[in-house]
Amino acid sequence: MQDDFDALGINPSVILQPMEAGAILMNKATGDCFELNRVGVEVWRRLGEGELPEVIVSELAILYGAPVATVSSDVSELLTQLSRHGLLESKRRR
Repeated sequence: MQDDFDALGINPSVILQPMEAGAILMNKATGDCFELNRVGVEVWRRLGEGELPEVIVSELAILYGAPVATVSSDVSELLTQLSRHGLLESKRRR
């Protein structure tokens, strides 16, 4: 995982709308929406609780019996996409 991800937090302008298969994230400031599956919601929830991405990866790998490298790659891609869509922001700016 990239060290930059350790400094990410949830953008306070984002609201989560739970759905049966996951959730929709909406940035109230921009109107942009992003859909998460159930695992994505779990990552989002844990980030909101202040967990570091490395901890999230290791716990999800255990929970789903998946290789750490695979989970790390998937979580890294998710965090990249969430950042690109303005749903996450740097904690350093707060």
